Formats: sequence, structure tokens, C-alpha cells
Amino acid sequence: MLPRNAFFFLSLIIIGTLSIITLRGIAITYAQTQLFFYFLGLIVMYLTSSKSLSWWKKTSWIWYLGTILLLLLTLITGSLTKGAVSWLEIGAYRFQPSEFVKPVVLLLLAERITRENLYSWTGRMKAFIIVVLPILLILLQPDFGTAVTIIIGIAAFYLLLRPPQKLTLALLLGTIVLFLISWIWLLQPYQKDRLTVFFNPQADTQASGYNVQQALIAVGSGGLFGQGWGRGQQSHLRFLPERHTDFLFAAFAEENGLVGSLALLATYTFLFWRIGQIASQITNKQNQRLVLAAGWLIFGQTAINIGMNLGLLPVTGVPLPLFSLGGSSLISTSILLGLIEAARRENFPPVYRLD
Repeated sequence: MLPRNAFFFLSLIIIGTLSIITLRGIAITYAQTQLFFYFLGLIVMYLTSSKSLSWWKKTSWIWYLGTILLLLLTLITGSLTKGAVSWLEIGAYRFQPSEFVKPVVLLLLAERITRENLYSWTGRMKAFIIVVLPILLILLQPDFGTAVTIIIGIAAFYLLLRPPQKLTLALLLGTIVLFLISWIWLLQPYQKDRLTVFFNPQADTQASGYNVQQALIAVGSGGLFGQGWGRGQQSHLRFLPERHTDFLFAAFAEENGLVGSLALLATYTFLFWRIGQIASQITNKQNQRLVLAAGWLIFGQTAINIGMNLGLLPVTGVPLPLFSLGGSSLISTSILLGLIEAARRENFPPVYRLD
């Protein structure tokens, strides 16, 4: 068996360690929960990478149908949390099925959709159904943030196929129409407020703009070297909302300052650079597109979360991959990274393999 990518996993361990330390400063139960899911995520990543990518692609329809059923079940029996029905409860445990759409959709696209498919109506309809069905079910929850991150990964895969320009224009118009439909009929009032307040943050600092204002205060008060571990006033005095999930980056910046934040961003940068390097070594075009699309999806989610923590993007409820507290997000990202590692390992000729 080929050796694991040591530097690839090292970056994940650094991000996880910083996450757990930050959460421990907020509450020990958060750190314990994150530690459990991080170990589980590493196991899932290892097991995912141990199977060949060809096997995952061949079984992608099974996983796809499974996630569709889970999304339907969520709409019917899911629990309402923060205005969205996104969670399924099994006894004392609950998870977010929409998170697992991310790796599954990219897998199915890599298995079923090639550049040639985009030049036939049958191929276009196949791609359309694969993509639109889960996104529509997620928007019905409504979970706009997760839908956006999935669209980023799908868009990356699509553009890597070098599609016809007319088809690209039609899809852009379709995306605009889908956004308008979501705005009129699907998005909750608080979700619309998040978007409108982004263009005028001072208009409602005590309600819709409160999250962003407190996050900016937390980041700004961190200064160059931060206030020190466990001393962030915004997070510990609970001025900062969702301090352990969506706005954990702001809590980290408050305690570790600009220097610590840049160190965390440098670790993410290294991870994305390594994903790009892996993609450049893969000769199978479909596998290469899968790796790049997965990398862009994780990068997009990272950029959206940090952007909303800095007031540069609207608040969408998107967690920071591998850092924010959240089992479903962490496991989903672990699967994506496991698929990337599986693609890297499959790329080597059989003569170099020992398994």
C-alpha cells in the first residue's frame, strides 16, 4: 500500500489542534465533542482513501440515492433549528444530511458526466437532474449556505469540462432565476435580512447586523498578538453569537490576534496548495476534475466563512471546514479529503503498489 501523504495529514492535524484548543477556552464540552468528531473524521478519511476511487465512483449511484432519501426524510420528519429543517435525529444523536451531498454529487459527476455529455441533450438532462434535485431539496429546508457551497464545487467541475459557451450562459441565467425563486418563495425573512444588511451593516446593528458587528469587534480587539487563550471578552462574555460554530474564527482571532490568524490561514493555504499539487500529478482527467472540484468546494466554504467573520460577505451559516464545531461538516469534509487521497493513490502504476 502506498504511504499516506504525511504533509497533507499534518495540515489537518494542525487545524484540528487549533480548533480544539480554541473550543476548550470557550467550554470543555465543546472541545470534547470536537475531539471525538476529529478522531472519527480521521478514521473516515483513512477508510475512504483505502478504497480505490474507481470503487467509489462505481457505487456513487447508491450513495446518491441514499442522500436523496435522507433529504426527503429531513423535510418530512427533520427538526427545526434556527429557522431551517436541516437536521435528522436518531435517538440522542442528530446529523445534517445536506452536508453529505457535497462528496456524493461530485463523485457521481466524475462517474457519469464527461465533456462529450454536454454536447447532447441526453447528457445535459442527466447532469441537470444529478445537480438540481439535491440542491432544490436543500433550498426547501431552506439551507442557503450549504446549497451555495455545493454549487461552488459543481461549478468548478463544470468549468473544468470546458463546456460550450451558450450552455454556460444558459446556466448562468438559470442560476439567477433559481436565486429569484428562492428569494421570493423559499428563503426565510431572517435569511433575507442577512443579505440586505450586508450592504448596510449600520442599518440594524441590534438585530440582523448584530452578528457581524460583534464578530468585527472580536477580530479588531485581537490586535497583533491577541488577548490570550481563554481571555476573549466577546466570546467569553457571550457577546459573540455562534462563537463555537459559524464565528469560531472571530473568537480565535480575538485570542490570537493577527499573527495567529495568519498562521491559521497559512495552514489552510498549504492544504489547498497540496490539493492542487495532487491534482497536477493525476493523469485521469475525470479523477483530476474531482480532486480540483473538491478542493474548490472546501476553499469556497473556507472563504465564505472567513469572509462573513470579517464582514466581507453576508452571514450564511456556513461553518469553517475542519475548524468550526460540527460533526456533520467535519465528517463530510473528511470524506472529500479521503477521496482526494484515494485519487492520488490510484494514480500510481500497479508496480509501485504493495496492496
